[in-house]
This record gives sequence, structure tokens and C-alpha cells, in this order.
Amino acid sequence: MLTEQIEDACIYFIVIVLALVVSVTIMADKSLFAQIMLMLGTITSTVMLVKQWRNN
Repeated sequence: MLTEQIEDACIYFIVIVLALVVSVTIMADKSLFAQIMLMLGTITSTVMLVKQWRNN
């Protein structure tokens, strides 16, 4: 149980770092609102995908 939580946390951390890099580099000229929405969408979809993956 604890190892699964650690694995999930590592996946979340990697995805958040990747999304942050994308929002800083590619979307640097876009609005802050668009960057925040990208981060929220990325985090939400990652959590949903990991939960679905754990259930199967």
C-alpha cells in the first residue's frame, strides 16, 4: 500500500514538473490563466489515469 502511494507520488511529481516546464517554455507568451488551466488539467487527468490504472 505504501509503495503504491510512493509510486503514485513519483508519477504525479514527474508529470507536474513536465507540465511546469511546458507552461514556462512553450506557453510563456500566453496568459497566466491559460498556464494555470493547463496545470490544473494536467494534474486532474493524471490523477484520474493513475486511479484507473490502479483499479485494473
